[in-house]
Amino acid sequence: MISISTVTQNSDGNVILKYRNDLRNNVARLSRYTTLDGGSYQIHSGFSDGDRTLDISDARISKDDSEKLWTIFRNETSVLVSLEDGIFLAGIKVLRLNNGLVDSTIYIKSKENT
Repeated sequence: MISISTVTQNSDGNVILKYRNDLRNNVARLSRYTTLDGGSYQIHSGFSDGDRTLDISDARISKDDSEKLWTIFRNETSVLVSLEDGIFLAGIKVLRLNNGLVDSTIYIKSKENT
């Protein structure tokens, strides 16, 4: 289950999608460079919650929640996304609403302390 809400108070409430997404599927900040001797050199700079992307595809959404989510997308620069492994500050990059289904790409910025 995914909950999307505004960072500040919103009298319309949040949007809850019954959708499962594995946010832990991601990559580390790893760069690889070739060296003149034919080898390679790697720089591993760790992992950050800001590297995560939440992809939602074909999740069912009610007409009311569709309107709420569209309003959030148009009016908010940041949102709170609640998932199984925490609450994250994020931004909605892509939002497609079509006949009761939602597709969205959400960039995670940071994990919130709860």
